Amino acid sequence: MVRPLQGDVETFEPYNMERFWTLAEHRHVYVDLRPEQAGHAMLTLLVDHDAFLAVGHRTGIEPESEET
Repeated sequence: MVRPLQGDVETFEPYNMERFWTLAEHRHVYVDLRPEQAGHAMLTLLVDHDAFLAVGHRTGIEPESEET
């Protein structure tokens, strides 16, 4: 479970069924709630692209494709 820093509530609510947390600089979590699909939501992680790929490369993980 991802928790906001310092126990704060969501950073902001873009729309009624969306939540957005800023975890740290260049690190965010966006959740699109989908109550019509019980137990389902779309989760998007927003991270520093180059840093994320560098960590993957160092651990032998390469992206199948990229979309920026």
